[in-house]
Amino acid sequence: MSSKLPEPAAAGYGKPPAEHQFPNNSHRQRGRKRGSKNKPKTPLGLTDNERVALEEAERLMTTKSGEVMETSRAVSRSQIKTAVLGGTNAQKAYLTRLDTIQQKKRAAEEANLLAWEEYVQATEHRLDMATPEERQYLDERLLPHPADIEVDF
Repeated sequence: MSSKLPEPAAAGYGKPPAEHQFPNNSHRQRGRKRGSKNKPKTPLGLTDNERVALEEAERLMTTKSGEVMETSRAVSRSQIKTAVLGGTNAQKAYLTRLDTIQQKKRAAEEANLLAWEEYVQATEHRLDMATPEERQYLDERLLPHPADIEVDF
């Protein structure tokens, strides 16, 4: 019985000898480290570029007239001024942005209204099902109707 040892692989361009392929056994046999390719986002869920853009938008600046405002407000004013003076690209961009903002506002208002309607229905149901003792406790915890609130400025 003769045991044959495997023959060493041929060495050459792109194929270093086996003893030199992985010096100090430093290769990772389990592949790339988790998260090394897709870097985690910041705590607010923003990438580094988004965070920098947000910081720049919130940065204060002084306009030519000496007014101090956020950069985003200054850019909006400049875009609106260009649109008013007849810049069609600025008009289109501004109207598109305005439409998006109005849609978001409408969706938020509808969600708020739906939440209040659900609150009223749940409260009425709880009051209908409650005993007189529970009803007194629930009456103390309920929010007042907006018409019953008086705001003193």
